[in-house]
Amino acid sequence: AGPSAELRDGKQYFRMEQWAAGYNPNEFTIKKGVPFVWHINSTNAYTCASSLVVPSLGIRKNLVSGDNVIEFTPTKSGIIRFSCSMGMFRGTITVMN
Repeated sequence: AGPSAELRDGKQYFRMEQWAAGYNPNEFTIKKGVPFVWHINSTNAYTCASSLVVPSLGIRKNLVSGDNVIEFTPTKSGIIRFSCSMGMFRGTITVMN
């Protein structure tokens, strides 16, 4: 399910781009129980894709141009879905044991 987060200093890190046509990559894998630092580089803040929602985690973030950071610790394995606020642009985070 896409590339994996990089493990460093007891945390896992992943970089994703948000642009006018969505997210790249829009699928990636992280590990359960390890704090996750999600860097999102917004290259176009004037698009629906800049309004990121992760419903299962209660995350709503309006991305600003440049680097945006979302941090959480995944507590169960499975699929975490994310999308723009309108649901047009989508992605998945696969959480592995």
